Amino acid sequence: MKYAFRHGYDTAIQFDADGQHRPEFIGSMVKAMVECDADIVIGSRFVSEKKSHSPRMIGSRLICGMVRLTTGKVLTDPTSGMRLFNRKMIEAFASKNDFGPEPDSIAYLMHHGAKVVEVQVEMRERRAGESYLNFARSIEYMLRTCVSILFVQWFR
Repeated sequence: MKYAFRHGYDTAIQFDADGQHRPEFIGSMVKAMVECDADIVIGSRFVSEKKSHSPRMIGSRLICGMVRLTTGKVLTDPTSGMRLFNRKMIEAFASKNDFGPEPDSIAYLMHHGAKVVEVQVEMRERRAGESYLNFARSIEYMLRTCVSILFVQWFR
């Protein structure tokens, strides 16, 4: 985000390097940003598809609930690593060292007026690397994210 900000980019995309995210959906994300005048567009697996009942999706539902509780808005895929940001959001992330493009920060921005839309995307199975989220880290991530959404964002 700092690079994009320093070089005057109008948009920047967050895109995990594990091979899950498919670049052919970037165009529809850009189109949604323009048509909806959105600040953030999330490439979501669940706009028109149902979530499974796996432990990971239970955690995702919990984060969705926290986002809805604190913002009054619905996100279906807050943990997606495929997000498009406009210039205003690039500046917000570039100007703060403790502010990364994660679900708690997205909720904070939504609470402060950022318009977030989701676009249906399809993701592949992980092609490279391993998730840093083992069972214990997954629980820690969910707890930390929920506490941040519920409490920490009010003191930023």
